[in-house]
Amino acid sequence: MVNSQEQVPTLPVQPPRRRRWRRVALITVAAIVLFIVGYAAGAAGNNQQGTIDSLRSQLSGVRSQLASARSQLTTVQGQVATAQSQAATAQQQASSEKQAADTAQARADAAARAKYASLMAQARGALASAKQQQAAIAAEAGQLQSSQISADGVYVVGQDIKAGTWHTPGNGSNDPLNQCYFAQLNSTNTTDIADNNNFNGPDTVNLNGTYAFEISGGCTWYRVSG
Repeated sequence: MVNSQEQVPTLPVQPPRRRRWRRVALITVAAIVLFIVGYAAGAAGNNQQGTIDSLRSQLSGVRSQLASARSQLTTVQGQVATAQSQAATAQQQASSEKQAADTAQARADAAARAKYASLMAQARGALASAKQQQAAIAAEAGQLQSSQISADGVYVVGQDIKAGTWHTPGNGSNDPLNQCYFAQLNSTNTTDIADNNNFNGPDTVNLNGTYAFEISGGCTWYRVSG
């Protein structure tokens, strides 16, 4: 006896064919999308790599410029050091030349002073010699004058004339208005008279102890003894 409630087995129902095409279409679209995304990503990656390469190239160029600038700086520093060394050498040479010039000038000044001192010494010596000669001539002339006087005036005994006995032959005139005169003085004051006389003929006086002797009238007096 068959149970009316017993389920009768059923066969699987086949899905409609259009659903399978839809699934294939979705897969296809998904594949296309993935392809597009991958392509885009690859393109983006290629662009990014190009940018990186460009930046690397620029960085390399900057590094090259920096290296060139450093080389130029090193060259300039070397030139500056050379210029400084040359300047120091020139300054040292100038200092040495100035020192040599100062030394030469000092030597020239010293030589000039020595020459001047030598010439002055020679001049002083010549002047002293001339004075000595003049003194000798004056002394000789004084000795001659001290033995013979005739000019009117006052003669200091022992300075202008020598002491001793003096004699005059007179003026050779008998005119009482044309007489000779002498005075033995106690000083150079012509009024301070120790002895005096007016005369025409010869006369003799002793001047030992007399300070000064005054004469006038044109008589010539000669020292005859000491």
